Amino acid sequence: MAEAKVERITKELKCRLTDEEVLAAADDVQRLLSLIESIESDKKSYVSEAKSRIDKLTAELKVQCKLVQEKMAWRSVECEEIVDYDNDEYTITRLDTNEDVEKRPLTPLERQMTLPVQDEEPDEDPEGGDEAGEEEE
Repeated sequence: MAEAKVERITKELKCRLTDEEVLAAADDVQRLLSLIESIESDKKSYVSEAKSRIDKLTAELKVQCKLVQEKMAWRSVECEEIVDYDNDEYTITRLDTNEDVEKRPLTPLERQMTLPVQDEEPDEDPEGGDEAGEEEE
């Protein structure tokens, strides 16, 4: 009969942990969970900030696209407003191009011209009496 061949090898097998090894693994679990939570929080903050920045840029992009598409923009422009009572006409004219931007007949309310108001100072009582100094008997 042939002799048995004996050889030493290393193999991965289940082994019971000592109490110290269990405590060390529990500490590692807590540390790793804490790190993951911190990174998740940073990720949420970054995603939120990135989304806000993207939304702002998207809004700006829409404005610029509209400018390109319409080839115009709304701006404050100095104008002259003319109420012509003789010709019964209301006109607004751009001062940068001298273009009439609005021209129409006067409304009934606009046709009523305002009267100049004089400052009246009540220096004297029209009846000639002094109200503050008079006493009735």
